[in-house]
Amino acid sequence: MSWIALTIEHRPLLEPLWKNLCLNHEIVLSEYSFANNYLFRQIHQYEVLLENDFPLVKGISRKGGAFILPTFDPSILPEKKLREILKIHPLYPIPNQWIPFFAALPVKKKCHRYQSDYLYAIEKLRELKGRKLSSRRNLLHQLQNDHHLETHSIRADDKQAAHIILEGWQKQSLVTAEQNDFYSCQEALLRMESFNLFGRICLVDGAPGGFTLGEQLTPTTAILHFSKALHQYKGLTPFLYEDFASNLTSETRWINLEQDLDIPSLRQAKEAYEPDCLANKWWIFLE
Repeated sequence: MSWIALTIEHRPLLEPLWKNLCLNHEIVLSEYSFANNYLFRQIHQYEVLLENDFPLVKGISRKGGAFILPTFDPSILPEKKLREILKIHPLYPIPNQWIPFFAALPVKKKCHRYQSDYLYAIEKLRELKGRKLSSRRNLLHQLQNDHHLETHSIRADDKQAAHIILEGWQKQSLVTAEQNDFYSCQEALLRMESFNLFGRICLVDGAPGGFTLGEQLTPTTAILHFSKALHQYKGLTPFLYEDFASNLTSETRWINLEQDLDIPSLRQAKEAYEPDCLANKWWIFLE
């Protein structure tokens, strides 16, 4: 078998496959986005095999586990073919709605909480209502009282300001650019239009302060891939979330803030907004 590294040339082949799976099976997991997989291709070492009736994509999890990322609906594959694929690597990520199909097969399954995507009803991030979100709401109101905030969609002439924010955010980070998503975010800004990503930039007292960058995974689910706020502006993150949620399509019902990567501070930050659902990502192993 001849595996080759994932490149931009694979987009016309892979993107429609993942889009159709999302639409036909109501999949909301971030790994079913070509943009997401391409931007994090080096971290996950994605490779593609084109010797089958359909392409296979394999990768490595952040903790070293190899997997096959489905480009196919496993429920319509012959069992023999599915076994052949599972002999290469486990399948991952499998959404909850596909789990019943595997019940009759000689497989075992597992999922890890830190790999689950955090889903929020759009109204929650748009309105920040309720006692449990009062601290975030108070920070946002204090920010609005202390500063003049201006937001708009990221245009071509805003990208320099977005890069300034990203560079400033990295300088304030406790880890190196190789250890976080700095380079993925940098490339996302460059490829924003070609990947159909959309974003919002926030000016604080006229100066670049933060931005968001995401995509519409399905008509009802948007993914917020990147949210960058300079630390000196307390309350800017909830403001960015509110602004992002307020500027989505009327059909959007859910916002995916992706996984917490088993990082305690990131888990705490995501839990602070009271997720409505944790979307499991199952590993399926051949017994």
